[in-house]
Amino acid sequence: MTLDRLMRAKLLKCGVGLIVCGLSMGISVRGAPDRSRIIPGSEIQLAAAGSGQTESVSADVVRQTVTFPSDDETLRGWLYLPSSYQTGTKVPGIVTANALTGVKEINLVQYAERFAAAGFATLVFDYRYWGESSGEPRFHVAPMELRADIRAGLDFLAARPEVDANRIGGWGISMGGQNMLFMATWEPRFKAIVATATGIEPPVEGPPLSQEAAKTKYDELVAASENERAGRTAAGITTLQAWCPAPKDGCALPVKEAFDWYEQARATFAPMSENSLSSTSFQNMVADSSAFALHLARAPVLIVQPDRDVVAVESVLFYFKRAPEPKRLIIPGGLHTSTYIGGENFDLAASEAIAWFKRYL
Repeated sequence: MTLDRLMRAKLLKCGVGLIVCGLSMGISVRGAPDRSRIIPGSEIQLAAAGSGQTESVSADVVRQTVTFPSDDETLRGWLYLPSSYQTGTKVPGIVTANALTGVKEINLVQYAERFAAAGFATLVFDYRYWGESSGEPRFHVAPMELRADIRAGLDFLAARPEVDANRIGGWGISMGGQNMLFMATWEPRFKAIVATATGIEPPVEGPPLSQEAAKTKYDELVAASENERAGRTAAGITTLQAWCPAPKDGCALPVKEAFDWYEQARATFAPMSENSLSSTSFQNMVADSSAFALHLARAPVLIVQPDRDVVAVESVLFYFKRAPEPKRLIIPGGLHTSTYIGGENFDLAASEAIAWFKRYL
């Protein structure tokens, strides 16, 4: 079956169409010839924040080193601004969220430069336990804590004098996209959301949860996160190799595509990245849920999902069709890392995100 016929079958199976879901379906070529499909939809006071010197990144962009608190941790990152920014004015902002095992130097800075050049104040940072941010155990993933870090980033950005606090969007890639889909429902201060090559849980059949049931599930995730944190000493957490090209003892994630990409990144532009993951991170991710309440989203959602991503397009379509309008799903041809820096879909993903934020912020 050709890709065109396969995609048409998928969309018909999922009930996506002009009459059924009120979606105006379009198909065009983007990024990868003859393989791209577009499905358009028919929308504090800062404590102990630090800052550093402003430096020029390019003719169009400057950045400043920043620190800000999240719970008891200190998060470190950069704030990117358009070089044309005039003191006393306010611009829209974007909080970014990174992929699994990613530090801020990987992917975030490249997208941030594009966003800032387009006029957005853009915050990139290391999650707690990662990169230059504080926290133990190192290389640990606790999904609800990472979302707390995103909220802390939102607090920080909203308090900046350069930023219009009523015009802030959230952008995430891979695991960061998964976290931003969560935020689309549970953080109303985000006025637009973009998830690129997003993680997402397998479809859960049955009717969507009511608002009351969704809030109960949210509270259960909070309680589970608190229990996980309290039990870390007893869990005897160790450090594993994160990515490997094939299954082996001591490796958490045997994904050759990711292994090859991160190894290349470490050998070239991101030597500070480490191929490590705590021994309980994977079970924390498996126990998590991010899209269970996407049908209750309060922000316009754009998803850019490569057709050969490790996360099946069918899973993304399942949750996408439940999300309220406005929404947009773009399916370019490529692998998961095709949206990462240097990938054939990087320009497409950046351009579509900018267009989405310009429309809704």
